[in-house]
Amino acid sequence: MDDGSDDDTVQKARSMGAHVIRMTEQSGKGAAVRRGLDYLSDCPFVLLLDADLGDTSAQAWRLLRPVINGSADVTVARFSRQAAGSGFGIVKAVARTAVSILAGARVESVLSGQRALSQKALKSVSRFDDGYGLETGMIIDLLRHGMRVVEVDVDMKHKDYGRTLHGFCHRGRQLLDIAVAVASRACL
Repeated sequence: MDDGSDDDTVQKARSMGAHVIRMTEQSGKGAAVRRGLDYLSDCPFVLLLDADLGDTSAQAWRLLRPVINGSADVTVARFSRQAAGSGFGIVKAVARTAVSILAGARVESVLSGQRALSQKALKSVSRFDDGYGLETGMIIDLLRHGMRVVEVDVDMKHKDYGRTLHGFCHRGRQLLDIAVAVASRACL
């Protein structure tokens, strides 16, 4: 799924043989995932990866293996190291705390967009939130439905906005989106 990107990701993906579905305008990650899932209704497993992983995306098999062999309903990538100069961890702590309170489990990598899901797990997600609330809301739904969520250590790397104005704005948007996803589930 391409959510209206303006770089060469689509061309690169197509040159590697990927079938790319392009959204005409940026609608957010949740909308892109919802649209992509419409094309995958008969797939037994779904792998979600962010486009900024580069060559480290080759480790995706680590996420798929436990779901395919049935030892997990969902896997979530746990990055081996946090980049120096990233934020203060506030958004991650809020997301982890919300999951702990609303779903009764501790998940370290709640915000990781890298995950594999069985079809059974996909059906247990009440809704795919827009923006950055997607992952947190998804984990809450999955755990509430008794899905086996397993964190998998990976050496993947992705873009880090650091402690810059752009980085703090990015994390502010994350926090707002997470608050909406959590609030919608707090009343259930």
